[in-house]
Amino acid sequence: MDIPKRGLFDRAAATRLSGALQQREIDLVHAHNGRTHLAAAAAARWAGRGHCVATQHFIQPNRESRQGLAAMATHAVHGWAASATWRFIAISQAVAEGMRRRRDAPPDRIRVVLHGIGDDHETRETARAQLGIDPQTKLVLCLSRLEPEKDVGTLIDAMRQLEDTSCWIAGDGQQRPELEGRAGNVRLLGFRHDARTLMAACDLLVLPCPIEAFGLVLLEAMVHGKPVVAIKAGGPAEIVEHGRTGFLVPPRQPAEMAGALRRLLDDEPLRLGMGSAGRKRYEALFTRERMAKATLEAYQ
Repeated sequence: MDIPKRGLFDRAAATRLSGALQQREIDLVHAHNGRTHLAAAAAARWAGRGHCVATQHFIQPNRESRQGLAAMATHAVHGWAASATWRFIAISQAVAEGMRRRRDAPPDRIRVVLHGIGDDHETRETARAQLGIDPQTKLVLCLSRLEPEKDVGTLIDAMRQLEDTSCWIAGDGQQRPELEGRAGNVRLLGFRHDARTLMAACDLLVLPCPIEAFGLVLLEAMVHGKPVVAIKAGGPAEIVEHGRTGFLVPPRQPAEMAGALRRLLDDEPLRLGMGSAGRKRYEALFTRERMAKATLEAYQ
């Protein structure tokens, strides 16, 4: 079923969904952002049958920053949509806590379903040969948009203390011109289509964002057996086992981040051991099969 959708609220799309529910073509509509949630909730309410499920992907949705009449209108629309939503899925405990704090829904209608990904990976040797990287080069990788909330600047400041190490950052954004002026031993790659190859080639992954709702790239690192350095907050604090699969450091503390990176880069047995532990943690908790099962349980 292909239903084009236009604008903030497309009544025609919601009507088509409602008709599909009434005619029992479908029994459940699962929405993943505010606009589709509004259409899905309207369809379920108009149909008088079926269910609307909505996934919350953010600890702090954009609507939290609105003020005045815009905030009042947003609150009213969200409340209406929430009243017609049978189940909410949060992508991490941090997201669920934010939903409970805002009273987005009764607690018994919120389920946490952690992301899962497939087991697709390359070897370090193959990836380095493909990218032309010397096997002995120490390489730190960051996959991130270059936006203020991602705090890539802290990583660049940390790398100044690791002059013998290369850091590649794959991603683009409005801060790129500013960050290029501070780069030093950090190479800004821009947007890349070969993130999997970059992950296989690196020695470890670093994620400097202080407000990450989940951190899907952490799972990619775990699949490849790479240890990680991330911020002790939000989703990463739930994914990374500090001292076992990587290190969690305070936000916006370049010295703390540099120390964690240095410890992993200088201790190969520690680095490889943490990478192996991360791989086992992925297999136990973060496969796509486990995510599919948990999502189905939320539906049921």
